[in-house]
Amino acid sequence: MDTCRECDAQIPDGANFCQQCGAPQNEAAAQALHQYTERHAQELIETNEVAGNSSGKLSERLGYALGWILVVAGLAVAPNPASGFFVFGGVVALPPIRRLLGRQLGYTPRMSQMLLISLTSSVIGVGLFVLA
Repeated sequence: MDTCRECDAQIPDGANFCQQCGAPQNEAAAQALHQYTERHAQELIETNEVAGNSSGKLSERLGYALGWILVVAGLAVAPNPASGFFVFGGVVALPPIRRLLGRQLGYTPRMSQMLLISLTSSVIGVGLFVLA
């Protein structure tokens, strides 16, 4: 029995990968693992680019997070005039609102445009909150 290069676990003689940690035990196994990883990473990149989701999921999650944070902040300062700007900014940041707006306009605005409107409204809200 041999021992693993990485974790010192006992592995069968001639094993290409450690059964304990999965580390390659020879150069051929390391090269095969590298090629496998590169091939699957490229497939994921191509799949996301074809679907138009290379950064879409991240910006959509950011939209949900920012949207709900601003809506809650607006509700938390409800008597203050700034609350309307916070709630508006939060609603505009939500991805479903962007899609609904896109149906009315005939094109879907980019998430960056919606986030810019949301952040502008939030800055105005912060200013009103500080002044009030």
